[in-house]
Amino acid sequence: MAIDFPAEFYNFVPGSYVLATRPFFCVDYESSGRATKNYTFATGDHYLILENNMIPGRVIYNQKNSLKILTLEGIANVHASDAKSHFISVHPSTKLAGKSFCMTGEHAHLSRAVVDKIIIMHGGEPKPAVTKGLSYLLQGSAINKGGSKLAKAQKLGITVIHEAEFYKLIA
Repeated sequence: MAIDFPAEFYNFVPGSYVLATRPFFCVDYESSGRATKNYTFATGDHYLILENNMIPGRVIYNQKNSLKILTLEGIANVHASDAKSHFISVHPSTKLAGKSFCMTGEHAHLSRAVVDKIIIMHGGEPKPAVTKGLSYLLQGSAINKGGSKLAKAQKLGITVIHEAEFYKLIA
């Protein structure tokens, strides 16, 4: 099933956060072609986008054809095409305020760590288990039907949604 990510996921602008959606490794090179630094980003690493404001720590800001990520080790230059395939942009909001989510199964496009951070950045609360009062069960792919979490959510009358429906909630 094709997933349409919200357009905001690729809107790298000041004031939004960028999350690494999968492990990413990049190497910076000198003009002579010699490798100078290696940078590794883990799934779920997040960075705040600022405009021309370099402050110490793990902060990111936008440039014309690349993202320059200021890590504790130095500045990593991530090409725009790599940015779109390894990072998403999240604009904090209160769209999920007062809502709680539990994930079940494997998800095709984003890891649990990334989805948990998206939920928190939109004011929601990720939960590890299905309990009374849970707002949504976010069900994984059709291959994994959700097992005991799905059965419990259905018994409690909790709304079950899939990835595409989750993205619509934050769009």
